[in-house]
Amino acid sequence: MTALWYPEQPAEGEEPLPAPVQVVTHPVVTTTPRLLPGELGPEASYGSLWHFRGTLTNRRTAEKLSPATKDVSWLLDNGGLVMGLDPTTVLRGTGLSELNAIAQSFTFSWSINPGVLDADVVAWQTLNEKNEPLVQFVMGARNRPFLRLYSAPGIFQEVGGQFSLPEDRISQVNLSFIPLEKDWQVSWSLNGITKQTGKFVESKGLPKSLGGVAQEWRGPMVWDEFGVYLRNAEGVPSLDAGVFQRAMKNLHGTELLFAESFDGLAPPPGWELPGPPFLSLPLPAQDVVLSPPVSLEAGTYVVQMANAETLWDSLAFSALDSEGNPVGKTVKSATDQTTVEWTSHEPVLVRFEWKNIGTEVVSLDELAIFRKME
Repeated sequence: MTALWYPEQPAEGEEPLPAPVQVVTHPVVTTTPRLLPGELGPEASYGSLWHFRGTLTNRRTAEKLSPATKDVSWLLDNGGLVMGLDPTTVLRGTGLSELNAIAQSFTFSWSINPGVLDADVVAWQTLNEKNEPLVQFVMGARNRPFLRLYSAPGIFQEVGGQFSLPEDRISQVNLSFIPLEKDWQVSWSLNGITKQTGKFVESKGLPKSLGGVAQEWRGPMVWDEFGVYLRNAEGVPSLDAGVFQRAMKNLHGTELLFAESFDGLAPPPGWELPGPPFLSLPLPAQDVVLSPPVSLEAGTYVVQMANAETLWDSLAFSALDSEGNPVGKTVKSATDQTTVEWTSHEPVLVRFEWKNIGTEVVSLDELAIFRKME
């Protein structure tokens, strides 16, 4: 492709002289889709996945959704396309077969902008053969999300998110289900940060099929993505333990060293833990957690912990060299009880350590370490 640059536009009817400046470029064309920062992925981990960036195609099954009422609108948001549904638009597709008779952990992910809502809106739902709802994702008044799970027509239990979505931008809402012996534990997060966990849903109150035979998206709502996460990179059934990592990567970019939420059901690679995580990491008194080793340049690094306010007097943080000796300087923030800053004046290979110096078990959740930009 050649771009021609002229100092001025030729007069009407005149043939332009040869361009004094020519720039030749060689575009690269690929049929392999590229994940954008913060986007749901990897695609192989999902049973169903839609990136609503100008397409209605399920990336996992190749099914293309059909507007049941009228066409959707494509809007520009942050340099990319998103899908707009007005109150009269219904988008319909086949059910989520991967959630029929499911007995494993999984995660729903909705990336949406609800705008300003004054009443409950069913944004997404699955339906049975009689067109009756099975699962409904509802945006309530004041933009509070909740899920309705129908065990029979008109009979449902609600799983409510105790938080609100902003009205001026796309937000990612995740809801993870973990099967227990007699019920399911659920965990909500907003833009990668856990908002509510520990809620239990009775198994006997669940629909016989979560996926149904059909599903619908409704407005008024702006949609960016929707997915059902089923398995990790090793192919093991799992909830989505990468939600927090993607959010922190999107926020801190190449300055991010670690982002670990411990909300998977297996130890993250390279970490030394006192026991297996389960939506968070139990840390017994006087026990420690060690990060994988990392080689760092001289500088100041920020350590953030989502629930550090309740652990401020119980946790001791340090960086250890290859012989286990503390290195660098650690300073706790005087104003923000979620932040510790660690500084080294020379390049060093370290492992970060968190130690419970209290007398009771505490839970670690959502640790992030990134380089501080001066």
